[in-house]
Amino acid sequence: MKPKTILTVVLLLFVGASLGYVVLKPAPESAPTESPAVPESVIGIQPIDESSEVPAGSVASESTGIAKTLPATATIQPIEEPEKILVSYILIGSKRCFTCKRIEAWTRESVESGFEKEIQEGTVAFRIVDGDLPANKHYIDDYQMAFKTVVIEKLQGNKVKDWKRLDEVWQLIRQDKASFDSFLRANVRSMLSKG
Repeated sequence: MKPKTILTVVLLLFVGASLGYVVLKPAPESAPTESPAVPESVIGIQPIDESSEVPAGSVASESTGIAKTLPATATIQPIEEPEKILVSYILIGSKRCFTCKRIEAWTRESVESGFEKEIQEGTVAFRIVDGDLPANKHYIDDYQMAFKTVVIEKLQGNKVKDWKRLDEVWQLIRQDKASFDSFLRANVRSMLSKG
């Protein structure tokens, strides 16, 4: 056999073996990427002060003052999570034109410069959401999206209480930045003031 033929056969065997390995190898077990979610039914229990009597069968922890079994006299209250406004630029498709990039930049600048205090307090945040990722596909349906746009969401914990899609950013991006900022900030303030 010629050296060229031998080399061709060896390379084809190597490629075949590599493809066979990739196709036939067992899938690695994936480790959980997130910590387990806290059930929505979690409730707050007011601590029992030292003057309170703990019913028989209940043992109060000295370090926390909370009974290990729930006494009949305990007050149960739901844990209230603070409201938060998310200003999201939701992307659909991997291609991003000049206007898409400008909407993202102006939205970020407008939120960061117009809501510094609220960002520090954690009541307002800006984020970019890739609608093509499987975990984010629901945004396209939830907000009836046909194209990339800005969405303002009012959250209580991890539940959306209210939302507004700001498709007008596509017209305002062609005007001056002051008009864009004014529109976006007015909508965020309106969402903040809703009860």
